[in-house]
Amino acid sequence: MHNNIRVPAMVAALLFIGCVIVPVTALSIVPAWTVSSPDENPVRGISVSDDGSRFLVLGSRLMMLSGEGKTLWSREAGGVAAMSRNGAYVVTASGESLKLLDRSGETLWIQNVGAPINVVSISPDGSLVASDDSRGYLIVYNKGGTLVGRARMDPATNIAIVPTADMVVIASDAGLRFVNPGSDLLWTDNRSGSLETLIACSADGSIIYTAGGNRVSSHSRTGTLNWQKEVTTEAIMEMVCSAAGDVIVLGSQDKNVYVLDASGTTREKYPVGKWINAVSVSQDGSLVAAGDTDRYLTVFFRNGTLVGTVRAARIIQPHSVAISPAGNRVVIGDEITVYGYTIGANLKSVEETATPRRTVTRTSVATPVPVITAELTELPTPEVSVTEDQPEVAATTTTKQSPLSLAAFISAGVILAVVFRRRA
Repeated sequence: MHNNIRVPAMVAALLFIGCVIVPVTALSIVPAWTVSSPDENPVRGISVSDDGSRFLVLGSRLMMLSGEGKTLWSREAGGVAAMSRNGAYVVTASGESLKLLDRSGETLWIQNVGAPINVVSISPDGSLVASDDSRGYLIVYNKGGTLVGRARMDPATNIAIVPTADMVVIASDAGLRFVNPGSDLLWTDNRSGSLETLIACSADGSIIYTAGGNRVSSHSRTGTLNWQKEVTTEAIMEMVCSAAGDVIVLGSQDKNVYVLDASGTTREKYPVGKWINAVSVSQDGSLVAAGDTDRYLTVFFRNGTLVGTVRAARIIQPHSVAISPAGNRVVIGDEITVYGYTIGANLKSVEETATPRRTVTRTSVATPVPVITAELTELPTPEVSVTEDQPEVAATTTTKQSPLSLAAFISAGVILAVVFRRRA
């Protein structure tokens, strides 16, 4: 009778130990929704709001989608567009016209700048809007449409209003320019043959990363060059960084995703097998997403642990991968479709315990060319797969069990057997 009371208690304790030691380690990329691109034209870029509730899709039309894939609004698109980080404003340009839209897609104002606009930027809160045109005029407006600053420099390959909204970074063939909102020049970096076409900033505006060719540079907001390195073997297609600026992610034509720290040291070089068109990173830098020309979306932790892969029906377009800041949703765009995916739970515990991934191999018949168009045929059901040294198989989840957890169960079983033997 005594034993009959204690044994269930020990079993219950053992089960409790198992529940504590064995976390839920199932990782998955689950298809959540799809939305057709208007007029079946290629997606040209996707951005996400800080709260993950809104995704701006640039294509033949501008579309604002909710995190659940609902079309909040759609309207004619300009050649370029950007959304404020709070999701409340969108700036877009078509020809010489610069427009500011509100959260419902309604036009707040239109300004004619006098020349075709090449690039635009907007501050996180939408308080400042900037554009640069074919003549090299940088023009800054406030959200009320009032002119704040105007200056002529070299035509920009890219511009970015830093998150603190007190400086504009200009990348051009002649080098980097930093100006205040009034367009007063603060400092320059006139390196010969500047390659910069990509800009990323930390949330506090203290670190500015620029990239072009196979080179990445880090500057302080005062213009000091922290470091400059040739990181990749071929051209960098996209660069993003975490909010703190301590994780930099690069997608390259050399078929690798690079994860760097704030010192420029490569912490992870993740091969995906094909030319990479787009990358994104969660706000805390823990989760990375990449889209390649072989149609694969690959999601992994910054330490190289694979979460999973899914395959779109057509080529994932440049700048068309966006992971929500919290890391629980990824949205990608191919030539005619926008896909929303949900990322599995308990990612933190898995990141700490999972064994780093093995080399991912894929079977492919032809090498894709760097062309982002394809014949429009009937849209097949997206392939969802997780591949680790094995042929493609359909799947929605990958379960990885911690070796430590298994060892704990085995040890507990041995202890239980000893207890039974002694009481026998």
